[in-house]
Amino acid sequence: MHLDELRSILLSERETGRLIQIPKDLFPSTGKGLEKLLTDLHSCEDPFSDEARVLIERVTAIRETMADLYRIRAEKILSLARTQDGGHYVDREELKKMLPEEREMFNQ
Repeated sequence: MHLDELRSILLSERETGRLIQIPKDLFPSTGKGLEKLLTDLHSCEDPFSDEARVLIERVTAIRETMADLYRIRAEKILSLARTQDGGHYVDREELKKMLPEEREMFNQ
């Protein structure tokens, strides 16, 4: 997934107090993309070249975007878990938007 798409997802997630629907494979596919970028970076002959600098910036931006997305979603999921633990209603549609790993975190 391209950085612009990731930033768009992050922006949407920030703008709403509810979880948004994200692709089920967002985290694994982005991880694979990062691996490819890191492989490309390590194969650069000159670590101070413009190509290496661009790759480093791209890797850093993707990592920061994904970390922010994870943090925001985790905060929302923990808030939902607290709400349910307090005996209040949790919207089932909200639960459907969780990734399997997020649902496991919610249940714990």
